Amino acid sequence: MKKLISMFAVAFVLATVVTTWAGEAALPKDVDSYKHIGSLIIPDKNSPLFGIHHFVMNKKGLAAFEKGSALPEGTIIVGSVYEVLTTPEGAMNEGKKQFFTYMRKDKSAKDTGGWQFAAFAPDGKPVQKDVKTDCFACHTAVRDSDYVFSKPLK
Repeated sequence: MKKLISMFAVAFVLATVVTTWAGEAALPKDVDSYKHIGSLIIPDKNSPLFGIHHFVMNKKGLAAFEKGSALPEGTIIVGSVYEVLTTPEGAMNEGKKQFFTYMRKDKSAKDTGGWQFAAFAPDGKPVQKDVKTDCFACHTAVRDSDYVFSKPLK
C-alpha cells in the first residue's frame, strides 16, 4: 500500500510540474513594474539559450535578493531573451525577441528546488519544455544561491 501511495504522490508531483509548465504559469501582466536585476549574453549559437538575456524581478523578492538571502515564496523572475546580432567589428546588439523565461518561487515545486519554470514565445504563448532537464538541470549549479544565477548589481 505504501508503494502505491508513493507512486501516486510521484505521479501527482510530475503532473503538477507539467501542468504548471503547460498552462498555469503565465507572463505577469505587471512585468513592466519589475526591477531589472541583471543581463547576460550567451553568444554560442548552438546553445538553446543563445541570446541576450535581461532579467527582472517582482517586488516580492527584491529585499532578499539585494541581501543575498533565500528568496521568499511568490518571487517571480522574468527573462527577456533577444537574438544576438554581431557587427563586423565584433560589437553585439539585440535583435528580435526570441522568448521569455520565467521562474516563480513555489514551495510545492519540490522536484525543481522550490521553483516553477516556464518559457514563453514572444507573443506570450507557453513553449513546451521538460522543466527538469531543460531548466532545472542547469540551475542545480547554483543551488547555494537559491537556484538563481543573477547576483545583486553593485
